[in-house]
Amino acid sequence: MAADHSASESDDRRPNVVVFMTDQLRHDHLGYAGNDTVETPHIDALAAGGVTCDRMYVNNPHCMPARATLFTGRRPRDHGVRANGIPLDPEIPTLAGTLRAAGYRTHGAGKFHHCNWSLPLDDIAGMLETGESNLSDFPPAFRPRIERVAAELDVDVGPDDGPVAPPASEHPEAEALWKAGHAESLPEPFYGFETTDFVGAHGDGAYGEYRAWLEANHPDSFERFPRDHPDNDPGEAPGSWRWSIPAEHHYNRWIADRSRAFIEDAVGGSDGDDSGAPDDGDHAGASDEPFFLFCSFPDPHHPYAAPEPYASMYDPADVSLPTRREGELDDLPPHFRDAYENEDTELSGLLTAADHSDAELREMIAITYGMVSFVDDEVGRVLSTLEELGVREETLVVFCSDHGDMMGDHWMVRKGPFHFEGLLRTPLVWNWPAGLPAGRRTDGLASAVDFFPTVLDLCNVPSPYPDHPLPETMAEPPALAGTSLVPQLRGGQESVRDGVVVENDDDYLGQRVRTYVTDRYKLTVYPGWDYGELFDLREDPDELHNRWDDPAYADVKADLYRQFLEAYIEGDAAMPRRTSHAA
Repeated sequence: MAADHSASESDDRRPNVVVFMTDQLRHDHLGYAGNDTVETPHIDALAAGGVTCDRMYVNNPHCMPARATLFTGRRPRDHGVRANGIPLDPEIPTLAGTLRAAGYRTHGAGKFHHCNWSLPLDDIAGMLETGESNLSDFPPAFRPRIERVAAELDVDVGPDDGPVAPPASEHPEAEALWKAGHAESLPEPFYGFETTDFVGAHGDGAYGEYRAWLEANHPDSFERFPRDHPDNDPGEAPGSWRWSIPAEHHYNRWIADRSRAFIEDAVGGSDGDDSGAPDDGDHAGASDEPFFLFCSFPDPHHPYAAPEPYASMYDPADVSLPTRREGELDDLPPHFRDAYENEDTELSGLLTAADHSDAELREMIAITYGMVSFVDDEVGRVLSTLEELGVREETLVVFCSDHGDMMGDHWMVRKGPFHFEGLLRTPLVWNWPAGLPAGRRTDGLASAVDFFPTVLDLCNVPSPYPDHPLPETMAEPPALAGTSLVPQLRGGQESVRDGVVVENDDDYLGQRVRTYVTDRYKLTVYPGWDYGELFDLREDPDELHNRWDDPAYADVKADLYRQFLEAYIEGDAAMPRRTSHAA
């Protein structure tokens, strides 16, 4: 891991680390990124006082693979989470575990999504048959499939003698087990987190410790939590509503409160409270022990729902329509049109047609902006705790997202095998008053695989993949595809990489979509098919003109194929590490 520590005199100290992660937040849905509509003063202040990576790309546009990459430094084909529905192997070193081994106190609050939220379908069928769960325990979009599986397995949805629920230890984040009362907390340590406060899913599907807290402490809000409660105001757009629960009972507030309680306890400034704060006697008053906090908000992920004042903060009439052009679907691979028109669409990340009216799209975006502003306020509350306790200067704060959202761009919504900027490009802000410059913006490429080595570099924590002494004649490949961004953050280099590889398996289509992003171009290939995508981001930053079949770009496409192949091979993880020489 290359490091450049010349710009800071504080590198002999290990900073505290707070990572704010949002879910499905685009790079351009923040004020500092040039959005003139949405209000995000706290995140904007982080950007103004720190360094922004304005061309940060994910390595997979779906939650579980994206999060696994951020927290392991491995690409999807290396950590094995190539799509949603594949748990992360707990034996793989994680950022939290690596920091914990180096003496950090580690805590996570909110959404993790390292394990499946849905049980294997035969287990679900068994729980339905025994009455240990019912269809209302599952998100509406999944219920038709569960009903089909129950019918195929000849399982009744009413109580009967039959198999029992699988143990929660095997499926620690499974929604059905939490809602059926079989799980009450995550097993700790959990992927390196000593303590956790768990929220699973989004909107009124949220569950976990937050849901139990809401039911026990605010039964009126718990009753009004489901979207179909008469006090909730449904929107015109599908999956949108204005929530009647107060903001202080929402999971965003709960996650921020849990994060604040952890910080207070970690620096020895808390007497405890009644909201279930982590309170480990071994850590009481341990202010010299650095801490790592993962504060992870499930928003602004769909469904599009927020409490007041956020639900009505933005007028849909003031929202710009998405980026698109008439006839665009004719120039894209056929699954785009099918996803737009087919009500029975089944893609990873999209289970309904993307065809929405302009009015519906404006409302979806307006409520999403409200959700973003809500998260911004909660980020501000956590930052104020760092300030009040006098540890802000010595705390590295990172703001990021797991992936983006199409939000109607190019006629698509949500996510899927749609490798446009809105889905692949995410915010990435680094702010450490004692160790990083203020007000720096870099357009150099950055990749999600770079997050892991960068945090370790800034914290002076060694990689969990050490190099072993080998003969000088040997040049062993790097263990990870990622590179520390520290030289880029401190201005020593404009970019530490030439391109970013994106991997996206969609098992519904049987596709293995791969994309290569360079400073100027974006190439997307569909192995086994003649079609693809090629965009000239300098001449066409809105990606409205696919140059895949354009003769004028034939040489560019051929050269990009070569660059892509080399980057794909060079990014292969050289693990396990070699420990000896053999003739």
